Amino acid sequence: MNGLVYLVGAGPGDPGLITLRGRDLLQRADAVVFDRLVHPSLLEEVPAAAELHYVGKSAGRHSLPQDEINSLLVELARRGKLVVRLKGGDPLVFGRGGEEALALREGGIEFEFVPGVTAGIAASAYAGIPVTHRGVATQCVFVTAHETPDKPSSQIDWKGLAALDNTTLVGYMGVSTFPAVVEQLLEGGKDRATPAALIESGTLSAQRTVTATLETIVDRGREASISPPALFVVGETVSLAGALSWFGRGRLFGKRFVVTRARDQASALCQPLLTLGAEVVHLPVIKTEPLDAGEALRHMLGGAAEWDWILFTSENGARYFVDSLRRARLDGRALGGSRIAAVGSGTATRLRLCGLEPDFVPQSFTTASLADGLNERFGLGGKRVLRVGPELDPDPLMDKLVALGAETGELRVYRIVEGTPIPEVVADLRAKGAHGCLFTSGSTVRGFFSVLGRDAAREILGRGHAFAIGPVTAQALRDEGVGEPVVAKEHSIPGLLRVVREQYES
Repeated sequence: MNGLVYLVGAGPGDPGLITLRGRDLLQRADAVVFDRLVHPSLLEEVPAAAELHYVGKSAGRHSLPQDEINSLLVELARRGKLVVRLKGGDPLVFGRGGEEALALREGGIEFEFVPGVTAGIAASAYAGIPVTHRGVATQCVFVTAHETPDKPSSQIDWKGLAALDNTTLVGYMGVSTFPAVVEQLLEGGKDRATPAALIESGTLSAQRTVTATLETIVDRGREASISPPALFVVGETVSLAGALSWFGRGRLFGKRFVVTRARDQASALCQPLLTLGAEVVHLPVIKTEPLDAGEALRHMLGGAAEWDWILFTSENGARYFVDSLRRARLDGRALGGSRIAAVGSGTATRLRLCGLEPDFVPQSFTTASLADGLNERFGLGGKRVLRVGPELDPDPLMDKLVALGAETGELRVYRIVEGTPIPEVVADLRAKGAHGCLFTSGSTVRGFFSVLGRDAAREILGRGHAFAIGPVTAQALRDEGVGEPVVAKEHSIPGLLRVVREQYES
């Protein structure tokens, strides 16, 4: 039985502009065929088992000819897959979605269109330019300034467009041909003083806008080195760009950051950075896997003698511990009279959400501070201390506890393994780099160098800042040859975000 193909508009760049329908289909897709202008972060919505097919096109370079893209869509659907054909902008606005739909119909494949926000509207809006405005522009014309080279002559009536009044003209794919377009508009009688704009990388933190008159816009664009992807806007509404400017006011606008946390924990870093105007690349270089800790848990908590202290050193440790309790049909009563200690505000908050109130949280969020603080306040000599956390070998905290005279036990509830970032995200990072990379543990440092390769990782970090959540993470970066990481004063996610802001506000 054949599958179904959805021709989905991804929006113009900002991943937040995809429709809810489009995101839902990505989360259910068996295969995704995507273009160059699709933001890489959208691919994180795709199930891990789904096929990814890159068919991107840039000026003069096609990774796959259009007829082969059509054949690929038909073939995937004939294998019974739910296929998402993910296109930048809208599939039916200079997106060749109609051609692909006709090929699917000819191949006997059912399809659906899922419209997207087209760049002509979105990039203009992000530049503060309305494409229509009462009393100024009552109509808008979208035009491609890069026609198929095999056409015997242009199908665009530039003279007719130049004669239109109260009209905003928005041109796609026109950086290389823009000088010729301007010349034709002027020859057609367009007023040389007509406001005009060039918008590069619309809706992204790298967006740049140049405004001028039709007579001077070409020179202004060259001076600013405007390059694809970009579009142009010609019309009186461009004069509103200054008054309606809104995009780019965030403190971190224009900056690009890499978040290396596991996929299920990344939002605590990604969302605040996005709110501050940054572009965020999520590179999940590690992931966590729960361990079957049921038998060990019953053994550790079911004895006659209680533990004096149960130590949690990470949010994951707290989360997986509580999950193990539930699977074993136990609850907080299994802890008896044991007291609880937690490293960091995040771990403490996670425990509280699970109904477990920490008795001790050190001021400095490190495992060494946890052991020293407990020993200073309560004395650990002869105390029974259970450490809950990941598989670690060696385990510095356990060595420290033993040295302080504690009787120790260990409950391993999860393991840390190397993540599997999307190859296109890795390639994008290698090509573009980043202003800063955020590391929340030594394992994220090691994963970053493993996933990217040592040379590429050092080059990226050499061009930007390496931000470390604490001294252990900073030392892991130094061990990899990174000069001097920027270390958060408070070793927590809020502390890491704070030091990032401070770095670019000073």
